[in-house]
Amino acid sequence: WRLSLSPGLISGEGEKKLGYILEFRTSFEIFYRFANNRSLGVSINHYSNSGLGDINPGTESLRLMLSIPIS
Repeated sequence: WRLSLSPGLISGEGEKKLGYILEFRTSFEIFYRFANNRSLGVSINHYSNSGLGDINPGTESLRLMLSIPIS
């Protein structure tokens, strides 16, 4: 499993206006690695400008991930 916090820049395009160009992503990820080095995991993310903008609607995402090594 992994917890992370990362900053990022948002262009302002898209359906949801997040209120500021600088956004922060906090995430929690958990993976299971199989014997053949493939892994399956889930990631829960929250995006927010931490109150830097006039509005701070924030948004969440849930991702299901499958990793298959090429070599």
